[in-house]
Amino acid sequence: PMTTAAQTRPVLVDTNVASYMLVRSGEQRALWSEHLLGRVLVIAVQTRVVLLALPLTNNWGERKANRLVETLEGLPVVPVDVEAQQRYVALSAWGRRTGHAIGQPAQVADRWIAATALAHDLELATQDGHFDGIPDLKRLPAV
Repeated sequence: PMTTAAQTRPVLVDTNVASYMLVRSGEQRALWSEHLLGRVLVIAVQTRVVLLALPLTNNWGERKANRLVETLEGLPVVPVDVEAQQRYVALSAWGRRTGHAIGQPAQVADRWIAATALAHDLELATQDGHFDGIPDLKRLPAV
């Protein structure tokens, strides 16, 4: 199959999808791995820190924890730059004003992830419904 220009652009992988692909096993892992095959994958700072906390919060053994760290070191992290900060502020205000789920206090990490995707014009790979309806946010179809 031919590669399109869109397929060569990086895809921002949300924490839930990264967790399926890097930590969990089973059908979701296989489906997302196939869905994202051949794509350049990147993560937001927030996804990285949530994943790095897993070994500490779930009492992982040293070998499993080290495997995760090694895998994450090979995954580019999109920086939180001034544009992402501005997008975060705008998204926070919009979410609160409209009552959208992304404006809720519990969604701080996901607001940062959405702001990162918007600031860098990246497609977002996610299954989380609270990203639905965010203006200008490009999402890959979920599996």
